[in-house]
Amino acid sequence: QNGHRGFNPWENLRGAVPQVVAARPDGVVVCGDVARLEGRPEDYAELRALLRPVVAVAPVYVALGNHDDRGHFRAAFPGPPGTLAPVKDRHVTVVEHPALRVIVLDSLLYVNRVAGLLGQEQRAWLGAALPGFADRPVVLFAHHPPTDADGDLLDGDRLLALCRANRHVKAVFHGHEHVWAVGRRDGLPIVSLPALGYNFDDAQPVGWVDARFRSDGAALTLRAVAG
Repeated sequence: QNGHRGFNPWENLRGAVPQVVAARPDGVVVCGDVARLEGRPEDYAELRALLRPVVAVAPVYVALGNHDDRGHFRAAFPGPPGTLAPVKDRHVTVVEHPALRVIVLDSLLYVNRVAGLLGQEQRAWLGAALPGFADRPVVLFAHHPPTDADGDLLDGDRLLALCRANRHVKAVFHGHEHVWAVGRRDGLPIVSLPALGYNFDDAQPVGWVDARFRSDGAALTLRAVAG
């Protein structure tokens, strides 16, 4: 609990799990970080145990963050759900749903350093894949926000350019900021998801978001547990 502004992330997740299960989701996306600081093997073993009730009712997709370790995560979660994209050394997942297509990106650049990067190979794959996904709306999830701050997604401008070129991309969801906010960049909704572990500001909620997607939009409901 020390170092988390008085919050206990383990307890927060344990308390949120029954709420998520009760919501009967088609799937769950966690926008990282799913581990603390350096993404040690014991962190992912504990996470796996905590998520077991959720995994029993719905697939869980993970966007790795800057406190995650890709190798340790993969060892703890072999055979992840969804379709893994052929991007070397990245954990990129495509999720098919009747109403939309979800792409969970990997913005992990360095473990336990702030900034993130998709990288040339991941952007090239995305740019090549998106035109073939135009039969349904596409929603992107990543840990880092596509802004130009030094600690955010360093190639965020290039990600937004891909979105502009593929208008069936309807929204970008991200974590990292520990802020609950819905904004727009060039008309594209950018959704900053709250942290479930702890906030950086007393005015911000701690919790998760129930997202109900339709072919013509989405209803987002904040489920705050604190803050």
